[in-house]
Amino acid sequence: MLGSRYWEELLLSILGGFPDVPDGEICGAVISVRGHEDVLSVWNKTSANSRIVGRIRDVLKKLLHLPPHAPMRYHNHPRQ
Repeated sequence: MLGSRYWEELLLSILGGFPDVPDGEICGAVISVRGHEDVLSVWNKTSANSRIVGRIRDVLKKLLHLPPHAPMRYHNHPRQ
């Protein structure tokens, strides 16, 4: 299963640190295994900083060996 390989790579990267992403920026991750797709989510601390959000996206694509056109979405969690 491709999703399990991505999950393993992501966990190892979180433990080892994301290159050029401040320590403590990555807060968590989850994988949702579904019938037709797996959804991998990464939570970060600083959603307002587009440079950090972009860096996380770029590092994920590189670490997971995703093609440049791979769909990735960023959802900001509204604070209450």
